[in-house]
Amino acid sequence: MDNETMLKEVLHALKKHEDRMDQNFKKIDERFEKIEERLDKMEGRLDRIEKKMDGVLK
Repeated sequence: MDNETMLKEVLHALKKHEDRMDQNFKKIDERFEKIEERLDKMEGRLDRIEKKMDGVLK
């Protein structure tokens, strides 16, 4: 196998790896977005509970 062919194969393998990594990072970003949404909802719920408790304790 000549050097040019080996170089092309290495570059192709690197491109495939890059594509897989991009897909993995997209999945991670989607998961973090979902977690952030859930945390925002929980924060809203906790704020409402806190207001209710303030009213009860006064």
